[in-house]
Amino acid sequence: VQRLTDHESRNGSFVDGARVQKANLHVGAVLRIGVSVFVVDRDDREVLPEIEVGTRDRLLGQSIGFADIRARLDELAVENGPVVVTGEPGTGKSLAAGHLHRASARSGQLAVVGCRGAGVPLSARDLVGEHDGPAGYFASALDGTLVLEEVDLLAPSLQELLADALDSGTFQPLGSDAKLPFNARIVASTSASL
Repeated sequence: VQRLTDHESRNGSFVDGARVQKANLHVGAVLRIGVSVFVVDRDDREVLPEIEVGTRDRLLGQSIGFADIRARLDELAVENGPVVVTGEPGTGKSLAAGHLHRASARSGQLAVVGCRGAGVPLSARDLVGEHDGPAGYFASALDGTLVLEEVDLLAPSLQELLADALDSGTFQPLGSDAKLPFNARIVASTSASL
């Protein structure tokens, strides 16, 4: 018997139309996770691992396609170039970005920035910080990974700041004459067509 466990996912898990936390799956069961719908179409008569939904910070898919995605993420993790992760809302773009960071050899932390903002758009100060003031996201991701969620919503002037930092490997905090090293790995995510 295949078993499904939902670990407090945002969109919920449904089996045959009923929201579930845990459920045994049977042949013909209709499974909806977020906006994806699956039908259990066979019973292999072997012990299968439990399906876990919503487990934070882990990629748990078992399909061939999912294994291909995980393998590609592992390949990209050892490289240093920027990565763009695209997909519909709720498909795990943030989990993929987190996996890239954890699978890399980067010693710094993972900094996640929502470019949509919380009603207040991002500013240059948010990215580069201020001399004698708070550090920006560029500094907080030093030797680590900076994830820019919904990068398509980043203002053109900030896109230019980001491109300059990527090209030169440096950035300049506001009010400073000195340039600082910029070596954060950029992972940009979007659900829009770029």
